[in-house]
Amino acid sequence: MKKLIIFCFTILFSILSALTCFNFAFEALDQIESDKTTIVIEKPDNISNEIFLSGIDEALGNIGADIMFRYISEEDGKTAYSYYKTNHTTGFLKISTSADSIQLDETECISTKEQAGYTSRRLNVSSLLQDISFYSWNQANGYELSACTYYISTVCQGAVVDAIRQLGYDVTVGTSAYVSGRFSVLLFGLVPAFMLIASMVFHTLSNGKKNVLMKMDGYNTRNIVLDEIKQIAPAFIISFVIVEAVVLIAAALLYTQALFQFCIFSLPNILLAASIVFIGLAASTLFIASQKSAEHVKGKVPKKGIYVTTILAKCVFVTFIMFFLSIAIRNVTICYNTIQTSQFMVEKVESYVTVPVNEINVSSRNLADNYKGFYSATVNRYNGILVDASNYEYGLTSGLTPAEEYGQDSITINTNYLAFNPIYDTDGKIIASDSLSDTAFNVLIPESKLNEMDKYREQVRLAYSMEANFISYDGVRSSIYSYNANTVNADLILHVYGG
Repeated sequence: MKKLIIFCFTILFSILSALTCFNFAFEALDQIESDKTTIVIEKPDNISNEIFLSGIDEALGNIGADIMFRYISEEDGKTAYSYYKTNHTTGFLKISTSADSIQLDETECISTKEQAGYTSRRLNVSSLLQDISFYSWNQANGYELSACTYYISTVCQGAVVDAIRQLGYDVTVGTSAYVSGRFSVLLFGLVPAFMLIASMVFHTLSNGKKNVLMKMDGYNTRNIVLDEIKQIAPAFIISFVIVEAVVLIAAALLYTQALFQFCIFSLPNILLAASIVFIGLAASTLFIASQKSAEHVKGKVPKKGIYVTTILAKCVFVTFIMFFLSIAIRNVTICYNTIQTSQFMVEKVESYVTVPVNEINVSSRNLADNYKGFYSATVNRYNGILVDASNYEYGLTSGLTPAEEYGQDSITINTNYLAFNPIYDTDGKIIASDSLSDTAFNVLIPESKLNEMDKYREQVRLAYSMEANFISYDGVRSSIYSYNANTVNADLILHVYGG
């Protein structure tokens, strides 16, 4: 039984240590951006970058606040985050560095790697996923700043926004929350923690006879617990040392410049493992204290406690297995559907290219008009095909698609798509552009959802301020390809743009 306790402890601590190793890679961006609010500042065309930057720098210096601009690029095949910040406070960034101060002049930078042309100070964070560099605010002069995103401290958000608006600039405060890429310790550690506590309780219950006999020999509950600790502590220590040694070796290879920071980062999970052991020990102590009956001595150990503990442990373990098995099955299904779709599409799109829309580092000024202009030029000149299946993309926080979470079961296509991917109406005829209305918003709806037309009519009215023109299609005969494996076997609502 003690072997089971040691095994559960080793599994728990191994999982927590692995999570520490993985999550430390995300710690750098968490430290930099998690306590910041994003704002968009629109710079008038008649104001130069120098005047724009110096004006904001001076205004924020008067109120003792900082601001930061981020630019993402790729250097030698690796993502590089470049931050340009003002130098008015010392608490704006909580980072570890070899520099005496995070205040930078135009010849200095703080970076995870050497930067040519600058006096580089080492940034003691993980550079596994990306390199990170900090420069002085005025060094952002070379970028297009007409309407860019900036980072400010959430604590002094109101004062910073007011100070910038007093300069005559339009400021829009971002509403999206920062989302960390860390793996959840609760999700992956809950079941191993429960199994460790359950194994300790089970061990105590199965030793009922021994514990009662020890009490008859003069031992009290405290003495029995201390005796158990003395017997199992060496094995716990050995397991801890072995797992920690392996993790530290891996960390030394992955996070060479930030090994000390990694050790500090790992302390909460080490304390968490110790807390779980303490909880299991406390539960075992309560059961030992309750073991006073002479029935234990006669070998008639009460079965109820063992039975309940066993059933509960099995239920939790099975639930855990089913949860992760469902995720695995979902992923396998997605992979299979993606392969099936790709095999069909490879010939269909031989003469086409897909154009991803990248919103990083771009100006938000006239963004809608620019998108529309790009779309119109693409469609008119190159017979461009629009397929927007974003309602079937999984969310980072919820793990669900908008279709699953909010019932947004539509994709958006254009009339060129209808020629590229034939869709058949209920009479077996191909739906062509001449079947569409020129005045209403065209919606292709499968026969299986004709009874929900009122719901979709209201959605169109709210989203586009137009009346819907429904055209029913044969969902069985029509194969709809959307570059998204999650739409396979779904009865899709198709919003037709440009009909």
